[in-house]
Order: sequence, then structure tokens, then C-alpha cells
Amino acid sequence: QHTVGCYHAEGWGGVARNYTEAVRWFRKSADQGCAFAQHDLGDCYMQGHGVLADHASAMHWWRKAAAQGHAPSQSLLVMAGMLEPASGAAGPPDAHSAGAALARRAAEQGNAESQSFLG
Repeated sequence: QHTVGCYHAEGWGGVARNYTEAVRWFRKSADQGCAFAQHDLGDCYMQGHGVLADHASAMHWWRKAAAQGHAPSQSLLVMAGMLEPASGAAGPPDAHSAGAALARRAAEQGNAESQSFLG
């Protein structure tokens, strides 16, 4: 189901790009627990592809994927500061914070953004 959603989202294999169909397939797969589909559904909500843009829904789906160890979702949440207190300070999270732990898990999986973020 996730792959079918990708065909619609990307226009692969001669399938016409159709974000509404992509969202339909991503949601089916995401509801069954597929972290990749949860991540991609979050992207659709963030960008308003096939759905009305909704930051809260994007964060919801990215958190679900991150909870399953999906490194790109973990990295996005860290970069967005969604797991850090609103300190207003720029730079990497405190070494003992939830954001730093999530960044380390993503970095250990080879996620370049998290590796760079942590230094």
C-alpha cells in the first residue's frame, strides 16, 4: 500500500501524479503501522499535498513513525525542535534531553542530518 502511494505521489511507472490518491494509500498503510507511510503522510500534511496543510497532523504522523525508529522522522522532529523545551537557544539539544537521545538514535542509523546536527 505504501508503495502504491509512492507511485501516485512521485508519478512513477507511468502513473499520473495524484497526491489525493497518494494520501489515500499512505493513510491505509499508516493506519496499519507502516512507519514509512506514516512519515510520508506527515510530509503530505506538512506540504499540503492531497490534503489541507496541517502542522499538527504532520507532527502526529512523524511522531508515530519516529516511535518505531524511523530515522528520517526522528531527525525531522529534532530539527523542528518538537522534542525540546522552548528555550529560544539555537544549536544542538542538551546532551541529556529527549531530543538529543532521538538525534543519537537517528544518527546511529546513518541519518546524515542527525549526524551533522550532533557534530
